[in-house]
Amino acid sequence: GGVGPEESRATFWLIDFGLAVDSQSWVTERGKWRTEYIGGDSRYWPPSSWIMHLFGPEGFAGREDLCEQYQRRLDIHGLGITAFELLCTVALAA
Repeated sequence: GGVGPEESRATFWLIDFGLAVDSQSWVTERGKWRTEYIGGDSRYWPPSSWIMHLFGPEGFAGREDLCEQYQRRLDIHGLGITAFELLCTVALAA
């Protein structure tokens, strides 16, 4: 049982979406989401991150859905964009 040709070509990638927060203090009404900014590659930011970046927490006034996205779904958006990018790259390589 040695290593076959398929196993010797295996590659691994590390994906870090860059957001690590205390979830209990992040999502409260006066939570840290109001004062702590996310970083990372802006190509993977959802619309709510741009609102926070450009206008601050006041930009979410009357936009509860985007505020919810910023508080709870940043990584899901980044993962979706990454999956779409991977799908397109694989399709073009085939």
